[in-house]
Amino acid sequence: MKYTMKIGGVAVALLAGTVIGGMWALGSGMVDHGVAEPVSLTFTDQAGRERGFGDFGGKPTLLNVWATWCTPCRKEMPSLDRLQASASTNGFEVVALSIDLGGVQRVRPFYEEIGIRNLGIYVDPDSAVMRGLMVTGLPTTILIGADGVELKRWIGPKEWDDAGTIAELKALAARDSNAGTR
Repeated sequence: MKYTMKIGGVAVALLAGTVIGGMWALGSGMVDHGVAEPVSLTFTDQAGRERGFGDFGGKPTLLNVWATWCTPCRKEMPSLDRLQASASTNGFEVVALSIDLGGVQRVRPFYEEIGIRNLGIYVDPDSAVMRGLMVTGLPTTILIGADGVELKRWIGPKEWDDAGTIAELKALAARDSNAGTR
């Protein structure tokens, strides 16, 4: 009887630790999936060309998966646009990938409405990238290293052009470039 109670207590403690750890990760907005496989998914740009993460000059890519109907996504787009404006000095490319079913025709008017000038239009209307990367909520932002490997993932909105956020992104991008091949 005592042995069964000890095992039960250990099981409850492990379960509680897992739940609390998961809640902390979600509450912080940052999740590290530890995925070591290169991301080889493709999406479409505003000209209808198929693109992939290797198309951005061999530098890390900050992928933001969003939709025009997602209120938190809409709120963070201006900060992503400002971040992209300084991307050449930050060492990474910002790719805002819309999952809107209307594709480019849905995204372009939204960009015009809120004054987005620096972000390209990239669409994934069948949500293949979203499924392939196991994105479970919007917005989700993933830093993908120059070698195509996921470095970090954030779930929920963020002020992407905040000095602290930029410093974190630069440090991750620098660590990625210093790591060379994995």
